[in-house]
Formats: sequence, structure tokens, C-alpha cells
Amino acid sequence: MVGLIDVFPRFKHANAAKNYLVEAARSAGVSRGFHAHAAQYDVEAWLLPYWDDICDRIGFQQGQPGHSPEEVDDIKPPSYHLRELYRRAKREYTKTDQMPIILGDKDLTIAANACPELKSLLNTLLKLNDLPLQ
Repeated sequence: MVGLIDVFPRFKHANAAKNYLVEAARSAGVSRGFHAHAAQYDVEAWLLPYWDDICDRIGFQQGQPGHSPEEVDDIKPPSYHLRELYRRAKREYTKTDQMPIILGDKDLTIAANACPELKSLLNTLLKLNDLPLQ
């Protein structure tokens, strides 16, 4: 079983969020085979490597926040930056609608190489399916 949680707004870093998931799983009687993962600070960090493509798709250019996607901080996490970008483009950002569109035809190794927490999650999924790690 794999658990995934956002760090923001409840936790300060990924390890605290993962520890919380492990304890929650243990309390629910699930500990063996449980793999805890966290998005630092939220899953939108994993979209930031595709920022230029997002800007092109929605027709509004704006500089990418930060240099490292998972270091865009908990004061204004990646989801806030995306919502603001979409607002400026006079569009609505909804994670469940936009995330699959943004990632639809993308090479996930680009985001995985820029985002250690995503890479860890993907490697867990690959390992659980007996596939080679990246």
C-alpha cells in the first residue's frame, strides 16, 4: 500500500508528513508493506518543471517560481503560484482538472529529476511492480 500526503499546510517538511502517514497506517493496523510518501510542499511542485508549457497552453507568460520545484516554500506553495498564473490568464485552476491535462503527454523523468520526493514515489511504484528503478 502506498500513501501520499501534501506537506502544506500541516507539516514543515516531507519527513514529518511521512512520519504522520506511517503512524496513521500503524494505528489503522496497516504497517507491513506500507510506503509513505509526501509532496514537498504540495503535488503542484511536480508540475513546476513544465511551467513554460503551462504558460504556453493557457496563453499567459510569467516567470517560474523558484529554481527548485520542491523548494518553493510553505508560505506560498506551488499550488498558490499556479492558481495565480491561471487567474492572470483569466482561467480557473482546479487541481483535479488541470493536473492530468498538464501531465498528459509529459516525460515524468523530467519532473522526477527535479523533484526528489516525486522520484522516490515513482521508484516505489516501479519497485512494487518489479520494474527497473529510475
